[in-house]
Amino acid sequence: MKQEKKAKRNRIFTLIELLIVIAIIAILASMLLPALNKARAMAHKTSCLNRMKQLGLVLTNYADDNDSMMIGSLGRNPSTGNLAYWGHVLQLRGYFDGFGTAGKLGVVLPLFRPVIMSCPVAVSTLPNFAVNNGVHYHFGYNLEVLPNRANGEVGFKLSRFSQPSGRFIIGESTGSYLMYCAISGNISVDYRHGNSGMNLLFVDGHVGSIHHDSTATPKDPLPW
Repeated sequence: MKQEKKAKRNRIFTLIELLIVIAIIAILASMLLPALNKARAMAHKTSCLNRMKQLGLVLTNYADDNDSMMIGSLGRNPSTGNLAYWGHVLQLRGYFDGFGTAGKLGVVLPLFRPVIMSCPVAVSTLPNFAVNNGVHYHFGYNLEVLPNRANGEVGFKLSRFSQPSGRFIIGESTGSYLMYCAISGNISVDYRHGNSGMNLLFVDGHVGSIHHDSTATPKDPLPW
């Protein structure tokens, strides 16, 4: 009888100890999870910046091949002569060769997906991203840098800006291949990174991040 009581008491203590261990693990997990999420968000942001930097090299190569004329938000398909989105023009002209691809989707219309045109965060929100799909771009072209934003086919000379480091050409888009500033507000702008952050590629080729603070003055931090 004494042995049975002792064994029962040991089982009770074992159960209590197990519950304590589970509670400790749960507390530790709740403490570590925010830090892990923050680290993952930072990794995504850094990866996005690196891809934008590579995209900047592509755009520089394009300008070098075209008498310092930067591509516009639209261009011509070299095979058909039809208008095409800026990313598709770069792909068709071979400027994304060697930078990797996320594969092709579709049967009737293959969707081309260069890795350097995608953001790790936007993969879940814009899964149908492709350079020939103008409503699923991760990175948008800033129309405000063009001489005439109504004519996206005409690009601009790199010498157009006295301070190219202060104007961005590519930003993070909500899906459109372009972005611009309107009376009603900024169009297709996506602050998708932590703390309302957005990555930008500037005309001079450098990349950086800005943060949107609705309480700040001025409220629009974008260097259009």
